[in-house]
Amino acid sequence: MISLKSLTQSAMLGTGNGFQTPRDAETRGVPISPSDPEAALLASAAVIGIGNLGGWTPAHFESNRSVCPKESQSPMSERAAALLKRILAGEFTAVLPEFLRLGAERGVIAPPETLPALLGLGKKELRPLGLAVIGERGRWLAGINPAWGYALPPVEEAAWETGLLEERMALLERLRPQSPGRARELIESTWEQDSPEARAAFVAALAVGLSIADEPFLESCLDDKRKEVREAAFGLLTQLPESRLVGRSIARLEPLLKLKTKLLGGDTLEVTLPDKLDAAAKRDGAGGIILRKSLGEKATLRVWDLCNLKAEPIELRGQDGKVTALAFSPDGRWPVSGSEDAALRLWDLRDPEAEPVTLRGHESSISALAFSTDGRWLASGSDDTTLRLWEIGNLQVGPVVLQGHEKAVRLLAFCPDGRSLTTVSADANVKTWEMDLTVLLDQACISAGRNLTQAEWAQFFPGEPYQKTCPQWPDGE
Repeated sequence: MISLKSLTQSAMLGTGNGFQTPRDAETRGVPISPSDPEAALLASAAVIGIGNLGGWTPAHFESNRSVCPKESQSPMSERAAALLKRILAGEFTAVLPEFLRLGAERGVIAPPETLPALLGLGKKELRPLGLAVIGERGRWLAGINPAWGYALPPVEEAAWETGLLEERMALLERLRPQSPGRARELIESTWEQDSPEARAAFVAALAVGLSIADEPFLESCLDDKRKEVREAAFGLLTQLPESRLVGRSIARLEPLLKLKTKLLGGDTLEVTLPDKLDAAAKRDGAGGIILRKSLGEKATLRVWDLCNLKAEPIELRGQDGKVTALAFSPDGRWPVSGSEDAALRLWDLRDPEAEPVTLRGHESSISALAFSTDGRWLASGSDDTTLRLWEIGNLQVGPVVLQGHEKAVRLLAFCPDGRSLTTVSADANVKTWEMDLTVLLDQACISAGRNLTQAEWAQFFPGEPYQKTCPQWPDGE
């Protein structure tokens, strides 16, 4: 017997490693030339794949293979059959549930040529509707193609040991909501004889009606030789707060976590990663975790769209050193990071592949960042005790420096109207900085040590009439 699985293996190993051209009977009478093994393999896969889609399994029928029973229901009208074909081909798909319900109410069955599409409906909620119109021929086809086993009549418990995987899964799905303990007992009764794929599927079926009564069996599954079985059991055990797995995980994490409470709020959670994972931790599902205690010299920032989490994140490159602060402009255009190297890096999401603008001026690690509500100003706080105000539209002229804290700046925030900036230092000292023009002029005087020139004024205060920043000194040129 030839199958898609064996053809796939031949394709991976090469046609020179035991591949034999299928007989005509195995390809449903379609002749395959053996002169070119590679072409023969591809042609065989095409013929057998199309056969599978039609509900035919490329195997020899045994003498005891049952014949399709006669239909006991009337076929639907030609007009209805034509409409069903159009729906299954992609037209008016939204009306398919209603169409199938009406067909079931009238007791009619679908034409034979539509049965593969009906049996192959991907949405499980549509399958019960489709079962009502497939008739005897559809159920007969389901017995030939294992992928359509859900359409077979319910299997009795007595057939648990001899039924197909699809039939046994159907039994579990029917039995588990009504008698969860009995469903688990059936799984355990043949556990040693079942294939790894079947064991993983059976464990996943226990998600329905999951309770602490399942915990001893799922705990034993953590020692299974197959990864897929262990992962299925791990996923269910994590949903049971009383399970031993959850208890061990909590005990393992507690010494690694430390909550640091600050006087003015802003508590932080400090995590100390272990140097390595022991055998017990790996058994409990932590074997695939890679421990990284540092981002290294280079790092990549990623930006996710919260309205479309399925989309790939935007990668922002150019970050050096450990990130210590992050902020986003109100319009969503400018992400900015602060680092241990005392630098700020500003990206433009209109061109995310471009190198970031690096802003320097602080003398120590950046500890806090915030944008004003209008997006004009970016404030940065540092362990060097200073604040800096960067005008996003005039970054080339440098920041306005605000001094007054004696300890590292830890928090900062603009008021909603943008007229003041509040900052908190490590010694719990709170300061409010007015953002009106008079205060900014005073700060400009302190920073420049002179009156601004006309050109500098236009850069720092666009749209404002020129004023002396230091009235007691001569005009700037």
